[in-house]
Amino acid sequence: MNEDRDTRDAQTMTTFFDDVATFHEKFGLPVTDDGEVCGAMSPEHERYRIGFLEEELQEFKDACRSGNLAEQVDALVDLAWVAMGTAHYLGAPFNEAWKEVVRANMAKTRVANDPNKPYRAPGAVVKPPGWQPPDIEGMIHRHNVAVAQRLGRGYTDSEGGES
Repeated sequence: MNEDRDTRDAQTMTTFFDDVATFHEKFGLPVTDDGEVCGAMSPEHERYRIGFLEEELQEFKDACRSGNLAEQVDALVDLAWVAMGTAHYLGAPFNEAWKEVVRANMAKTRVANDPNKPYRAPGAVVKPPGWQPPDIEGMIHRHNVAVAQRLGRGYTDSEGGES
């Protein structure tokens, strides 16, 4: 088994997203499932989070240019941390979204040489016929309905549909 997979506490089964939630709770920042449905951030939070993500991506680019492996890994972890923090600002059920993206990605296949697409390198990972993309919209809807039911409220999605 991969060493990285062994570092999570098997008793509590916390995820990286849970770690970010603990940080957010410590500092009074938004946490997914604190009684709010998943939804858009305010324009000011959007600007701030996008700038934060861009800053972390720039740190990764700079580390790549300098060839410093430790800084590259640090920047990647920081980028993932900020991305998950942004998901908390959205109220997004990140772990469920992750599972849905994993499902879709694991359904992809490798291809040999494709004479119809010479620009595609042999061995490329592609979407096979019948491939289904991740159903993030449906997952968000199910999450929002569950939150609303738990709080004893109705839920109307962005399209006006009620649950």
